[in-house]
Amino acid sequence: MSTTERLWLTYCLCAALLASVTDAGSGEAYRPVLFVVLHVAIALMQFVPRWVQQAQGQAAARFLRSAMAIGFLPSVFSALCWILPNVHPEPYHLAWYRLDLLWCGSDATTGLRVSTPEWICLVLQLLYAAFYLLPIAAVLLTLRARGVAAFDRALAIVVGGFLLSYLGYLWFPTLAPKAVLPLDLQPSYALAGTVHQFLDDAEANPWDCFPSGHTMMSLCSALIVRRWAPRHFWLFALVASSIAISTLVLRYHWPIDVVVGVVAVPLWVRACDRLLDLDGAQPA
Repeated sequence: MSTTERLWLTYCLCAALLASVTDAGSGEAYRPVLFVVLHVAIALMQFVPRWVQQAQGQAAARFLRSAMAIGFLPSVFSALCWILPNVHPEPYHLAWYRLDLLWCGSDATTGLRVSTPEWICLVLQLLYAAFYLLPIAAVLLTLRARGVAAFDRALAIVVGGFLLSYLGYLWFPTLAPKAVLPLDLQPSYALAGTVHQFLDDAEANPWDCFPSGHTMMSLCSALIVRRWAPRHFWLFALVASSIAISTLVLRYHWPIDVVVGVVAVPLWVRACDRLLDLDGAQPA
């Protein structure tokens, strides 16, 4: 069993245990049994790549592992709405807002948005919407530049990074600033506002602020490229930093979400490297 499968098993176990001790919630969205069933099913699926590897080889198992990441990551993220915020119903967003007031004397995002030109707002909104392409591109560039051993390591870092951010949402379910302090984009920001509204309507789980997954995984992608495809690093660094800024300008995240996301990344990458080495993963 690879490190990636172990990460999935650990996450599914933690998520199912948390759901099992959650106080009874209310509302149509609260479905802890369905949440547990989904995570048990995903955990059982982690044994399939090993069987595929024995039957059809490493390449087939690697493809299946990647396909499961693309399918399961958004699934478990969306499923968080079935138990949040009942795991920890404290209003963490109010605590983060008070922290904003302590740091800046006011809402930290207002000045950023007012001083940002319309066309930059649009670019930031589009980058935010296209965020999921960044980790995929980083892993594929790694495969092209350094081969399958580096690809396996990059995939583990990306999958584990996403799951780590989801554990943060479970422990600290937090509403975005835009839910507490409406964004109120001007009519001239038409396209940016349309994209913003589309993402709001499509999002199943709104308790997804702490830490900033966009910041974490954008920075993770940049570090992966820096290690295994350095020719593209500065492009990824520019996009990653722009996405982090967009989370503040467009009120998707509180400043503390971004700070914790930045700090968590090098710690996670180092920890994942250690796990991969302990599992006997090939050096890259």
